[in-house]
Amino acid sequence: MTSVWAVTRTTFLQSLRSRVGLAAMVLLALLLLAGPMMVNNTASPLADRIRTFLAYSVGMTGVLLAIITIFLSTTFLCADVQRKQILMLAVKPLPRWQYILGRWLGVTLLNVVLVTMAGAGIYAGAQYLRSLPDLGATDRRAIETEVFTARRKIAPDFSKDDEEVTRAVVDRIEDLRKGGTLEEMIQGFLPQVGGDRDKALIRIAEDLEQQARTRLQSIPPGRYGRAYIFRDVRVDGMTRTASGTVEAVDAENFLMVLEIPLWLAAELMPGRPVDVNGALSRVLAFQDNRLLVEVTKDPFFANGLSGLKKDDSVEITLEPVMELSYKLSTGATIPSGATVRSSWLVEPEDFENSRRVLNPVIQDDVPSRQVRVIASGRCVDDAGSVVATFFNANMPGNGIVTSISIAPGDVSLLYAVGAFGPNVAAAMVTILVQLMFIAALGVLTATFLSFPVAVLTSGVLILFTLMMGYVSDAVKFMPAEGVNLVIHGVVGLLSLVLPNLSALSPTEAIASGVEVATFSEPWRLMAMRPNLGTFWGALASLQAPLATLIVLVIACVTFTRKELARVQV
Repeated sequence: MTSVWAVTRTTFLQSLRSRVGLAAMVLLALLLLAGPMMVNNTASPLADRIRTFLAYSVGMTGVLLAIITIFLSTTFLCADVQRKQILMLAVKPLPRWQYILGRWLGVTLLNVVLVTMAGAGIYAGAQYLRSLPDLGATDRRAIETEVFTARRKIAPDFSKDDEEVTRAVVDRIEDLRKGGTLEEMIQGFLPQVGGDRDKALIRIAEDLEQQARTRLQSIPPGRYGRAYIFRDVRVDGMTRTASGTVEAVDAENFLMVLEIPLWLAAELMPGRPVDVNGALSRVLAFQDNRLLVEVTKDPFFANGLSGLKKDDSVEITLEPVMELSYKLSTGATIPSGATVRSSWLVEPEDFENSRRVLNPVIQDDVPSRQVRVIASGRCVDDAGSVVATFFNANMPGNGIVTSISIAPGDVSLLYAVGAFGPNVAAAMVTILVQLMFIAALGVLTATFLSFPVAVLTSGVLILFTLMMGYVSDAVKFMPAEGVNLVIHGVVGLLSLVLPNLSALSPTEAIASGVEVATFSEPWRLMAMRPNLGTFWGALASLQAPLATLIVLVIACVTFTRKELARVQV
């Protein structure tokens, strides 16, 4: 492998000396230096400014390095062929596949250096912004708990919904068949699917499925509930305990005013669950060293809190928490800024193997705005499952009466699993994996195309990988006939071979304090719940590295069989 290293080293040094390489380093440095200065609106919450900086810097780093990688991965190979320098290498004991591999490794090595620089610059810029004055305690807590952290994000388990929707679709199709309208619907879909009856029936079933899911998501007023089950939840962390003194007790409303240590007040936030003498309570407000909590009704009496008097001592415990994030929409149009009343009940799925903790939370939410509810980590059972039930509390007499919907992608559970620094490092590794594929694609196109065409072809293919989801959805609704059949085939083949780079982007995760676990999370799920679905999910996470390997093999084979010169006698 000495020959491979020689080509790698030469490519790396050529990249550093080239105008493109120097421009990349200068632009990257300017980008990272200008980032903190571009979010200098002191009227905005500091947490939002840091999120903007992280999204801007991570996103632009990926875009800039992708462009640079396309140019560098195609430049050297095309230049060697155009200037006939490749003929000098051809007579040396250097296999062509080693030459291709060395060129790719050289560009990748440069990317390692640039990505490391970018990661260090982003981390330093974020820490600088973190040190600036905030807009108050709420802003500071958002910075520390929602930005400078790494939270695992878990979507609900909709498997029971899938079963219910499937039954509803089957029943509806049977009703349409009995009513004689199914054939009429099939005839209406035939022009869109090239006259294929089976495909027309599939399209009808998809429409009926969408209608069934919409009905399932709609929660009518009157405290009707919808349960969301979250699995594989492991809320870990340190439990902290402090002593407090009772200032006042309101037994009628289950409220207590406590005097607490100042260090404890610094870790609190409105809505945070705390334990008071073992009774689950919720922080309503605090000022300096005084705390107002609402105690859950049953433990309030069972744990003897109703009999406490002024100056009695209590034990206050902070346990790990989790966040329920959601965004709701209303069935009726409501005035701008108006709120709707709802409530959540967070509880273990298996009460027999849990600490039997119920965490009720009442909310007044503005529709179409992301909201978070903080719940105790004790609500998770031993199997790692927790149920969050949403209730529509907009009953007649409570103001606005409307149905409420929460889209499947708008509800999730988050809990802290790591720190900000390692999360930035994980984001940079993810970007590096993307760049490795882009470099391999550039090397492949350079083996059989001239430099301008290779750059253009690579750029178009990379653009497709970034827009793969949108393109696939658009093609899906095109009638499968004539030229469209070719488009369907090309898009299907490219989707199978090329990785979805937009799904690999860490920008949104790093800006929202979510764990960047593009490659590790599917394997974690497979280890916890081994089945065919999680196995395929774990394999799918390796699509980008596998695609890089396949593209490199194709490049090596193509260049090995390439005729570098024609000998005429």
